[in-house]
Amino acid sequence: MKVFLTIFALSLFSTTSASNGDRSGAYQNCLKPCVNNNCSGVEYPVDQPLYLKAMGWDCKEECKYSCMWVAVDIYADHGVACPQFHGKWPFIRILGMQEPASVLFSVLNGVASIIGFRRYLREVPTTTPMFNVAVLQTVVGVNAWIWSAVYHSRDFVWTETLDYFCATSLVMFSFYVAIHRWSYEARVESRARIRWIAGHVLAGLYVTHICYLSFDKFDYGYNMKANVAVALSNSVAWLWLWKQKKKSFPYFWKIFFIIVATQIFLLFELFDFPPLLWILDAHSIWHLLTIPMPVLMFSFFKDDHLNLESTSSKDKVP
Repeated sequence: MKVFLTIFALSLFSTTSASNGDRSGAYQNCLKPCVNNNCSGVEYPVDQPLYLKAMGWDCKEECKYSCMWVAVDIYADHGVACPQFHGKWPFIRILGMQEPASVLFSVLNGVASIIGFRRYLREVPTTTPMFNVAVLQTVVGVNAWIWSAVYHSRDFVWTETLDYFCATSLVMFSFYVAIHRWSYEARVESRARIRWIAGHVLAGLYVTHICYLSFDKFDYGYNMKANVAVALSNSVAWLWLWKQKKKSFPYFWKIFFIIVATQIFLLFELFDFPPLLWILDAHSIWHLLTIPMPVLMFSFFKDDHLNLESTSSKDKVP
């Protein structure tokens, strides 16, 4: 009998080699009865806390969450590796947040951006070259981290879409910042033209990108390829500038460190693993490691923009 039960339990995992845990028998055999027995004409469970209702944890979502852990326990009892459910690892829910560690670290990245910008403001006059670019970098960056926190709090189609679109806006604008800075290496009369072309081309590409993903099926593969292509272009632009400037302006080590460290941190996205203590996964660790980067970036901006101020006073370039 024991052998039969073991074979039966393991048969529940038959679909996991080809799909996520939400398609397994261990999950579906719990979910269907839970929904049928508890959610007929019921939007929210009885006595559910108000904050869970506000975050969209209706009856079916509660069944999904509960049955996920039932399935996880069955997998663990039979020594089977834990799969993902609905494209995500199992996370312990804290205050209604699906991925509490990623939420916290996203918020801290946004706070780091504000701290870095406040330090920048204390030392850099508003008339300094690229001051307005630094302001926009802060707005775009903080906005992206806000939507990252929202998405990791609750994964809905609209929160996922806004997270992806705002992340792309940050990648795109960072590339524009690199081109804008590179324009100071060109002839004085060409600088405004370079910035105008770069700004309009990147803005057009961004709008086209959003329209394609909004009015057609969301293409995750294309979205990743597009972001990687722009991010690599951004890295190449900054590394080229670092190579030209590192001897004359030692502070360029900061941008070199940011680019190289960020690429190393991305390795956590490649070597994914189930969450430690069901809270800390590879993606959240990546968010954790990037927290100091905005502060260092604005420290670089401060040094570089003040340097541009001293040189622009000679050639009268605004």
